Amino acid sequence: MRKRARVVAVVVACVLGLGTGVYFWARAVYVLPDASCGVVSGGVVAPARLASGPPRAPRCFLAAARRCATAGIRVHTQGTEQATDYVFIVGGGGPPGKCRVTEYSQDRSYLGIGLVRVTGCRETSATSRGVLLSCPMLPGPIQIPPSVAG
Repeated sequence: MRKRARVVAVVVACVLGLGTGVYFWARAVYVLPDASCGVVSGGVVAPARLASGPPRAPRCFLAAARRCATAGIRVHTQGTEQATDYVFIVGGGGPPGKCRVTEYSQDRSYLGIGLVRVTGCRETSATSRGVLLSCPMLPGPIQIPPSVAG
């Protein structure tokens, strides 16, 4: 009887461990990280224009980039048949103007959601015109303006 209890306990532990591992893998591959400053909609390719979202979000991101404080913003860009969500997260530490920024992006279409892509960016400036980033996976420098236009 004790042997049977041990076998059952080992099987239950393995099933729970496998389920937990699958959950964390799926979350890392299909779920964008949270953006502490909020979510805005618009374009990111310079000259960028944020069409909607809380006014606090771009100001929060700009303030974090100026101080190299940890914060993130999510930018939703809508195309005709596909949308892309970007999350830009400023890493804490480092001198202002040279913050570590991580870009997470994910495409969405009528076929479903894509995998989360991750790349490192370089902040080139944080001025009254916004935060200018250089990200290798994007076609050119991108700018997160300091305000929502719409």
